[in-house]
Amino acid sequence: MFSTTSSHIALRSDNKAYLDFQYNAAKEKINDEVEVLNDSKYSNSLIIADRSVLDNLFYCTFYIDKSNFHDSEARKYINLLMKLMKLIKHAEKDLYYKIILFSPIEKIDFDNGFRTSKLPIYQSIEDIMIKQLTHCYINRSKIVELKTSEIDYFIENIHSL
Repeated sequence: MFSTTSSHIALRSDNKAYLDFQYNAAKEKINDEVEVLNDSKYSNSLIIADRSVLDNLFYCTFYIDKSNFHDSEARKYINLLMKLMKLIKHAEKDLYYKIILFSPIEKIDFDNGFRTSKLPIYQSIEDIMIKQLTHCYINRSKIVELKTSEIDYFIENIHSL
């Protein structure tokens, strides 16, 4: 299982650091997915990842403030977007059998100090946009949408989804 997340306040508040983080996170995700594509030990395996490369595209598109980029940052950002787009095409064709989209968790019992006060709004925006990106780039027959409350159904029926 692959996982890359970020919620550290200082990181999300520093645009250059967040660009670097997203660049490295996307690069790691790309490397993980390319390894799965190219390594025969993964053939006929069920791989479950908590994020797809489409999530990286969302975070890069919506959470990185590009308004004050210097030329080097702009080039790095464009390079990242191009790498993500290339991987999305390959992953859709050769890697993703199904993309399972869960609705946001309804209640979160922590306060990370960054976005918690507006979490329901952010969750709705993220949910809508990640689903939209997924529907734009992934064949609809590969997409399964489930409510978070249906996790038991998902586990019991994973092979038939």
